[in-house]
Amino acid sequence: PLVFIVLMAWSVLWLDPRDSRAAIGVSTAAVFSLIAFLLGLRQMIPRVPYLTQMDELVLSSTVLVFLALGEAVSTSRLVHRGQTELARRIDRIARWIYMLSMIAVVGWFFLS
Repeated sequence: PLVFIVLMAWSVLWLDPRDSRAAIGVSTAAVFSLIAFLLGLRQMIPRVPYLTQMDELVLSSTVLVFLALGEAVSTSRLVHRGQTELARRIDRIARWIYMLSMIAVVGWFFLS
């Protein structure tokens, strides 16, 4: 489920930056889904005084989800300032950076 939440956040980068309501809505939904997932996960995993590999995966995924939210807010502000082309360029670049970051996080989780 965590990968799907991160992918949901990634989908924001594929929306038209002029449609800021949809982008912010999807980003917010991803954040709320992540919080619900974390609350459920907290009940299933025993508490230990150190970071486990699962904790590191969750933390990395949380950072990715919030970065997508930040990117959606930033490009929305650019569009409102009349810099739509810059917002689209940032979206195109961010899609690849986000995807590669997600692959690196998941790959690191399974390889370590």
